[in-house]
Amino acid sequence: MERPLLLPKNIKVFSPQVLREATDKFSSSNLISRGRRACVYRAKLPDEQQVVVKKTKLARDELLVISSASHFNIVGVTGYCFNRKENFLVLEYVPNGSLADHLFSNASTLAWSSRLRIAVQVSSALEFLHSYVEPSITHGHVSSDNILLDKSWNAKLAGFGSSRRSCVKRVGSHNFGLKAEEVYRFGGLVMELVTGDRSSSKARRACEVIESGKEEMLGLVLDRRCGSNDVTDKRAVLKLAEVGAWCMTKEAKERPTMVEVASALRQVLAISMRSRR
Repeated sequence: MERPLLLPKNIKVFSPQVLREATDKFSSSNLISRGRRACVYRAKLPDEQQVVVKKTKLARDELLVISSASHFNIVGVTGYCFNRKENFLVLEYVPNGSLADHLFSNASTLAWSSRLRIAVQVSSALEFLHSYVEPSITHGHVSSDNILLDKSWNAKLAGFGSSRRSCVKRVGSHNFGLKAEEVYRFGGLVMELVTGDRSSSKARRACEVIESGKEEMLGLVLDRRCGSNDVTDKRAVLKLAEVGAWCMTKEAKERPTMVEVASALRQVLAISMRSRR
């Protein structure tokens, strides 16, 4: 259980026994999700802190990435456990589940204002990774399944198993391509927020509506569960959809950077908030 290089001192090393006890022997009742690459469990540490324990073969790579990217809208890392048989990450517990749980469930409906705030927060996290971390990081799998919501419904970007740090030997077009693809994926996420549908056909339809300039047709693709007649909401959602379409521009060179995307969304949020006063 040696400590990898360049880890912040606040990241703890846990023993397999502590994590076994914290998850009640990795009980199925504590299982949050099981995927091809990882299993995620609820856990309570001896000091009563509630955390998540992620069992994954990619734990070492994910730890090195996420530990270098401390941001309010990125899920925090508490510690790790590496041994010969199994590798674990100990992560921040985010109680309200994934964005997908709320977007695609009839039991839960997020208001337009919440969706706009989530878009702003995720864009801020990606802006940070792309432009303010050295070397820069691409998340690699931006999706509503990897956006978690805390007790105050703030977005936390998670699922860094596919992330990459930029390589000095492959600067230029390679890193540009990775970031441009991530911008496109973020545009798809925005369209999920707008339409309440994760199908690519619905996202393309929303882009076509925006490109046509026929604002009155936007209602055909909006998530009808929100059903707001509020003029402020309609304007904000239109602007949100426009940013999503911008991100999904076919030509990668014509897509915005995440700095530009985050700036545009913050302006939309500011206008929306001023209109509500």
